[in-house]
Amino acid sequence: MDNRITLFSVGDHREAQAVACRHSTNLANFTSPIAPPSPPTLLGSLLGQTEFDYESFARSFDNLEVATAALAARLGLPVHLLEPYDIDDGDGGIAFVDGEYKTVRLVGWTAVYYA
Repeated sequence: MDNRITLFSVGDHREAQAVACRHSTNLANFTSPIAPPSPPTLLGSLLGQTEFDYESFARSFDNLEVATAALAARLGLPVHLLEPYDIDDGDGGIAFVDGEYKTVRLVGWTAVYYA
């Protein structure tokens, strides 16, 4: 499993990068549409950090799903991660607040699970 980020501008690929779920994992099955970026990156510019390194950022989390959610939160999007089994156990969900993720209670929420 890997985590991919691709940025487009006016329909054209501008940046792309993939991060494997483990340092030892080979990304041979993924061919990026363009070469990985070098700083300054478009993503870094969007975040206001021209030296932003997506791979280092993603690897700072234990889970690539959480890393992707953290990136979305840094871009200003409201993010909540929900795991049906955790909800069944009463463990709540994960919300990103001020760049940090924390478990939140799901009081007053309605969730619909479908596959």
